[in-house]
Amino acid sequence: MGQSAHLLFSLESASGPITAGVLSMSQIRSCISLFRAALRRTSVIISVLCCYSLTKEIRAQRAEEGNPQAILNAFVRDIESSQVQSAGILYIPTYILHNINVTPERLQRMYKYKIVIPDFSHSHPAERLRLALRQTTAQPTKSTADLRWELKAVLRDGRTIALYVDGFGRLGQVQTFPVRLKGKLYEWLRGFTECMD
Repeated sequence: MGQSAHLLFSLESASGPITAGVLSMSQIRSCISLFRAALRRTSVIISVLCCYSLTKEIRAQRAEEGNPQAILNAFVRDIESSQVQSAGILYIPTYILHNINVTPERLQRMYKYKIVIPDFSHSHPAERLRLALRQTTAQPTKSTADLRWELKAVLRDGRTIALYVDGFGRLGQVQTFPVRLKGKLYEWLRGFTECMD
């Protein structure tokens, strides 16, 4: 009993001087109550901090999901961390004319060429794509494009990233967002499909 009493007394008096002595049962009960209350307060603070952190993470994720440039940047990080399991390219050459713009759905039905890279993370094109995306900007636009390329990547966690580019490399889509493109993504795609024109 004496050891327990001294231990409880020490816990409650950790911030101040400790006086040795034997505590009565009512003092022990009081110490236990104080200790339990302190634990409850600590649990509440930890829960609030966890909720706050999770809320910030969800908000950041939602903001990223609606921002084409943020999606491109996240895709670069996925490539750098070897998270891309496979990638495929669909292509309709620009000399094939259509009466209406080619949408992602039409491109998936009407493509002329298809390239599949099963083990993308360990392939030579992965590094070149990473560099190309680092030099590519995607600004939201209301303009619709006559799409000619689809680059679709499957990540190890099951997510997919889809990028679309028109025949001139100026317009496209990042996931479902129409964008105005600048940079090296177009050149990377052209390098793959030049011999098919």
